[in-house]
Amino acid sequence: ACAAVLSEDAASLAYTAWDEVDIAPPVEGLIGLTFSVTRHTLLEVSCSCGHVSRAQPWRAPADGQWEKVELGEWRLVGPRLAGVIVLLALRMRLSRASIRELLMELFELTLSTGVIDETIREAGRASLPLEEALVTDIVQAAQLHVDETSWPESGALLWLWALVTTHTVLFLIGPRSRAMLENALQDGFFGLLISDGYGVYRAWENRLRCWPHLMRKLRGLAESSDARVSGVGQEMEGIMKTLMAAIYAARLDLPAEGLPARYANEIERLRHLCEAHRMDDHSVLRRVVREFLYDWDVILRPVAEPHLPLSNNAAEQALRHWVISRTISHGTRSEEGSRAFAFLASLIETCRRRGASAWQYLGTVIAAARKALQLPTIPTVPAIPVIPTNV
Repeated sequence: ACAAVLSEDAASLAYTAWDEVDIAPPVEGLIGLTFSVTRHTLLEVSCSCGHVSRAQPWRAPADGQWEKVELGEWRLVGPRLAGVIVLLALRMRLSRASIRELLMELFELTLSTGVIDETIREAGRASLPLEEALVTDIVQAAQLHVDETSWPESGALLWLWALVTTHTVLFLIGPRSRAMLENALQDGFFGLLISDGYGVYRAWENRLRCWPHLMRKLRGLAESSDARVSGVGQEMEGIMKTLMAAIYAARLDLPAEGLPARYANEIERLRHLCEAHRMDDHSVLRRVVREFLYDWDVILRPVAEPHLPLSNNAAEQALRHWVISRTISHGTRSEEGSRAFAFLASLIETCRRRGASAWQYLGTVIAAARKALQLPTIPTVPAIPVIPTNV
């Protein structure tokens, strides 16, 4: 090449092109979706020296985390349509084949299941840089609900973690280990952690136990066919119900002497039952009372601070939708698939909690990522709280 500046009137020729199918922006006064097909034409210009300069579509460089997932401008599926496909796959729990059928039946749009799968994984790669923003929101929260459930990945048993605050949700797929949670929180969370009794959570001193979990275990003891064990379970359950009712009542009218003083006898009796049976021959009873003793101060903390939450329902409800998804899909097939699934689920649930359209926001993220532009920020927390409806 001669490095000369091309003249403004240099002839240009189209050398290739691709079509992009997308959902057109809404038109005022109309409802529903309108599809558009845009032809992107790339041109080449020839210099007098014989060198040919060609426009090239942007393509993301190789990424070790996404070896089989391309990100770039040359795509058949436009960004807004990609957002809808992600929503159908994750929030609506449709298979790739079902999404293909739906698009054909409703819109006469034929996409292969391979293209649909590539679109979902590309959306995961496009949006993953936003994970840091979600983590920042999580670690700055005053209260964090955490729960986990099993999750298969190509036959290997992993775990789906849910980290839930009022307006932010972060899902992670990985081993059921303390390191997994520590890496997620980056040693930066100093708020109140609410969880079940899994031992990993004991690394955090400022935490609470989920009372409904404990009540279910006591109900199991109370229903034991062993009369002795049943008697202990019924008495412990009765004391816990008394304390729970007192906590709820204190939120409206706190007694002057405080709940620990008013219910000192009940608390002492509960402690006595736990101590008396910590070496019991009945394995389940022994395990339950030891659990109470190991976490005694954490379990009974709401008695002294009745404004604190008693349940971990927020995390359990956040997981419920994806537990059903696991039953349908049998998990994910690869690390890339798990990574895309977990973070796209995080964005969808966070948008729902903030009253924003998940598919439209994902469309803006994908559009920016395909051109190497700065990603749009995650929708802000609404002034009026939004309570999502959980399935």
